[in-house]
Amino acid sequence: MLWVSWPLIAVTVGIYILLIVFHYVMRAKFITLAERPQTLGNERFWDFLLFTTQGIVTVLIVPIAGVLLAYSFLMIPAAIATLFTKKWIPAVALGWTVGFAACLLGLASSYHFSLPYGPTLVLCMGAAFVGAMVLRCLVFRRSRIQKKGLESCRS
Repeated sequence: MLWVSWPLIAVTVGIYILLIVFHYVMRAKFITLAERPQTLGNERFWDFLLFTTQGIVTVLIVPIAGVLLAYSFLMIPAAIATLFTKKWIPAVALGWTVGFAACLLGLASSYHFSLPYGPTLVLCMGAAFVGAMVLRCLVFRRSRIQKKGLESCRS
């Protein structure tokens, strides 16, 4: 991050804004691609657009943040969200919230303990994922126990 120039940041931000607008305008097509691809005409074209935009995001962020940090931010919040919901709006809200909280914790830890920011952020993201998996197991186990209890009461 020390060697990143302001022109690179400006170009990256500009292109990201264009991609956000593009994905917002075309969100119905991308949601259909994920949920019911067989009903979408030109499925391969929309698949190509989705992966092309993902590639642009990756190509632009890797020189700034590095491979591991970039993929941690791209994948871990989404993976955490899918542990708890399959609905779009709650998944986006949960992913953004967890990602933001892990980022703040990582940056604060990096600053407070004089640690390198990249590995600290990746570790915080990983800790958030492990914590989410433990929470998911506890919630699943509790709901399973409650269902067994209700079934035994009915018999």
